[in-house]
Amino acid sequence: MSLGGKFIKGKQKNRKGDAPVVYVINKSGQPIMPTQDHRKVRLWLKEHKAKVVKRVPFTIKLKHPTKNHRQEIVLGVDAGSKGIGICAATEKQELFAG
Repeated sequence: MSLGGKFIKGKQKNRKGDAPVVYVINKSGQPIMPTQDHRKVRLWLKEHKAKVVKRVPFTIKLKHPTKNHRQEIVLGVDAGSKGIGICAATEKQELFAG
């Protein structure tokens, strides 16, 4: 079952507009849920509320305190007869498939 994501050339993309994911780290250095809202990311960078940590994959670190928003991610493994398939998904969307 496909929930809408795919992995292309080292970049995660979503079929919903093919927008790449921006990974987010909170002020204390802990990873929180990634975002696809690039408008919000641009505003945070412009207002100096975040800084770029890595360009590939694009990761930002927030400079202001936040709650640790995380969703449970489920890993699915299909050990088929000719190959192995894996998938990581939340309740709303597929994050990785291969």
